[in-house]
Amino acid sequence: GYEVKTIGDAFMVAFRDAGDAVAFALEVQGLLFDAEWGTEVLDEVYRDVLTQDEAVAGNKELLDQLTSKQLYRAYWHGLRVRVGVHFGHGDVKLDEV
Repeated sequence: GYEVKTIGDAFMVAFRDAGDAVAFALEVQGLLFDAEWGTEVLDEVYRDVLTQDEAVAGNKELLDQLTSKQLYRAYWHGLRVRVGVHFGHGDVKLDEV
């Protein structure tokens, strides 16, 4: 793939094949998840806030993930990054930025 656009801290990458785009997205998320960000203190605060949420309290599976330090680390470790994949023909437009 190749980078086609950036906006702030976001960027867009185009791929010829949708499968390559999905593979890239999964690889990026895996690498970011496995990285040591030094966010242990922030993770603890985030976990505490989530466990007090009413919607979480009603979801036993999610509550178990959050209250077990081992499961929490396995599911919620580190930096949270959203990666989207879109499929279809793009519009080619001049971006003067």
